Amino acid sequence: METLPRNVTPFMLDGWPVDALDQSTMVELRKLAHQTGWTITRVMHEVTEEYVARRKAEKELDRKIIRFPTPNADPRNLSA
Repeated sequence: METLPRNVTPFMLDGWPVDALDQSTMVELRKLAHQTGWTITRVMHEVTEEYVARRKAEKELDRKIIRFPTPNADPRNLSA
């Protein structure tokens, strides 16, 4: 990560660092905020919560899948 000079403060929006976001991402956040009637901060919070919830669900699903051993198919034992 690039270090900033001591006299430069990263741009923060209600505690969220947004200096690393590109302009197109900020425009999309603004459009989504306008559509929902939320603030950009709330959109960022909701998107982050949704992402974390999705990752947790995927991780739990991996633990719930029961993997059964597959027997090796011996061609001599197969009868047609």
